[in-house]
Amino acid sequence: MKYVPQFITSILIFIAASCQPEEKQAGTMPDLYFSLKDYFDKEVTRLNAANPLVTKSVLRNEEAEQKELHIRNWATELELFSQSDINKPAWRGEYRVDSADHQVTYTALNDDLSTRKVIISRNSGKITHISIRNVVKNLLYSSNETLDYYPDSLYSIQKEQDVRVIGEGRYQITGRFH
Repeated sequence: MKYVPQFITSILIFIAASCQPEEKQAGTMPDLYFSLKDYFDKEVTRLNAANPLVTKSVLRNEEAEQKELHIRNWATELELFSQSDINKPAWRGEYRVDSADHQVTYTALNDDLSTRKVIISRNSGKITHISIRNVVKNLLYSSNETLDYYPDSLYSIQKEQDVRVIGEGRYQITGRFH
């Protein structure tokens, strides 16, 4: 009977230790693929600070518009790039990685993944081009996006979509840095 309090104390310590919150899983699992989210978060911070002049062209179906401006919110401007990040726990192992010279290509192994291809090009270790291809298809909607980013030079978003009730639409957004 004299060991019962020690036994209960041991059980309570074990229970208390097992109830401790786990470390953040993202911190324990390193990114398997290049992190578009991290890269574009850094670009947003850098571009917000630099506030470069941009010639922005928008082509929607057959209508075109062009302006020179300073982008007020780079997070919104580059959001599609960040949203294409493939480092999601459920997607581990879902991309084939091919490396050649100065380029790494991530290709989806599953057609259900919206981000189908990411190509990262480098020169002397510095990123020179990021190309992303996104595809979404379901009964009501289909969309094809091609995103290109050349740091301090140009970014481009091309999208073709077909909404069953509304019809087809195309647009292209291009920003050229000055």
